[in-house]
Amino acid sequence: MRLLPVMIIVTIMGLAVSADHLWGARYEVSGEYRRDVIDYDENRREFSREKVLVDFDGDITLFLAHSYVRTLEEHDIAWNIFINNILPGSSLIMGNFMIHCGSGLIVGVRQYESSSPFASRPFPTASFVVKPAYSGSPVYSFHGIAASQKFLFEPLSCSLYSFYSMRPRFISEDDFKERKVGSSLGTINGKTGERFPSVEPVYIRNFGLTAEIKGNDSCSLQMQYMGTDLTDSRLRALSWDFREDLPQESGLDGVTGLSIFARYGDDYFDAYAEAAMTGKSRTGKRGYIWNDGYAFSGGIRLRHPLFALACTSTMTGNNYYAPDSSTAGLPRREWDMALSVRPWGALEAGASHTGERKTVPGLYEKDLRSKIRERCYVKWHGKKLETLLDLSWIHKEGSGNEEKEIHGKGDVSCFLGKRVRADLGALSFHSVTCQKTSWSVMTGMAVTPIDILAIAFSYVRVQADKKVPLYLVVLPLQNALASGISERGAGNILACKLALKSGHGGFSLRYEQHLGQDGKGESRLEASGRLWW
Repeated sequence: MRLLPVMIIVTIMGLAVSADHLWGARYEVSGEYRRDVIDYDENRREFSREKVLVDFDGDITLFLAHSYVRTLEEHDIAWNIFINNILPGSSLIMGNFMIHCGSGLIVGVRQYESSSPFASRPFPTASFVVKPAYSGSPVYSFHGIAASQKFLFEPLSCSLYSFYSMRPRFISEDDFKERKVGSSLGTINGKTGERFPSVEPVYIRNFGLTAEIKGNDSCSLQMQYMGTDLTDSRLRALSWDFREDLPQESGLDGVTGLSIFARYGDDYFDAYAEAAMTGKSRTGKRGYIWNDGYAFSGGIRLRHPLFALACTSTMTGNNYYAPDSSTAGLPRREWDMALSVRPWGALEAGASHTGERKTVPGLYEKDLRSKIRERCYVKWHGKKLETLLDLSWIHKEGSGNEEKEIHGKGDVSCFLGKRVRADLGALSFHSVTCQKTSWSVMTGMAVTPIDILAIAFSYVRVQADKKVPLYLVVLPLQNALASGISERGAGNILACKLALKSGHGGFSLRYEQHLGQDGKGESRLEASGRLWW
């Protein structure tokens, strides 16, 4: 059954290519082999991925992707058909698609949490509601059908969106017989292939409606409803999050979510606010039980040629639960404050304060986890010279432990003409708690001998303690989600990258060699290519 939609879309693609009157379409083929996170997963894996896209002037788009995870020996297929303007202002998506409403409290594109101590969170924007999924992985996309209709009432526009999704997943035979799954919905969502002991097919079912009103592209209002449950092929419900030690207080039969989102934005000022309510239902010996939770998120951003200021805050209740939100939908408190100034020419300085705190302990935990990060930096961005000095202080608490960290980074880039750049950098990580320090020194060069060819080399000397890993970014491939790696131990890293691009495609090749103090190590080769016509 999983091959049926693939066969259909391949047949449609073949007919489209062979038809003479459709040769004016745009075709795009891409392939890659790399070690990276897939979509927004937490673990880096070696995988290959191939994609084919056929675009008929934006009216019809056909997409097919295949990915293979080497470590798990799993194959995944993702596809979609996008049809625009069936009726004036309407669109239809069949297959894999993405949904993002408001700031993502109920449903949103998952945010990849970088391990870099210098990474910053993006300011939430409502860039889309429903669009085709082109990542090639079915894990963090919906699978079904989505439709939209837009109405114009100058100067206002009103859009209505609806979707129905059934994501095929697998659970164990014992859980299927008991109709109770001990795993979370996120864990079930990751089981896209039949692999022992997960051999019984189930479906994560999602359905929802969204209404959006926009005015002059500067303000918008969104209202959304979404429901989620777990069923078998006959649409009979199953429970998840069931615990044997709490049989009468655990297990969920369904989840619903409601939200309202408002935003205003122009060239200098942005502000948003979103309020959401979620509900969890379960049926046990004490009958039908319903628990509702709440969430609120808001923020402002000021932009000026001389400075920029951004503040955001997110608060949720203890019963808040939205498994398809952009942050996994667990109870928490988050706040961000960032300020940057550009007082003169190429000089920029900034500081930020970021915090997050769980409001409910995790499974088998007694303490509430929290993390606070304070950061400051100074940057010079000139025509011939670029410099950066970045400092970050991190304070973590949870599970009876307290950790304090100090991170420092310094980079210098010198442009030797228009085609040569020399780089020098240093990175340090000091753990105040265990009094351990790790450091690294990097040097490299990037050369562009001709406009279509770029070559880069980098060497890194690492001295890292096993308890104090360094997060290093060494010539990542283009579009890498996890651009860095955590290094433990002492050694050397050699990396080189070659990129070739033209008006009809591009190709990148990356080689990395790790050498330990004993002279032993491992090497890795990554490649990606894209061609369109």
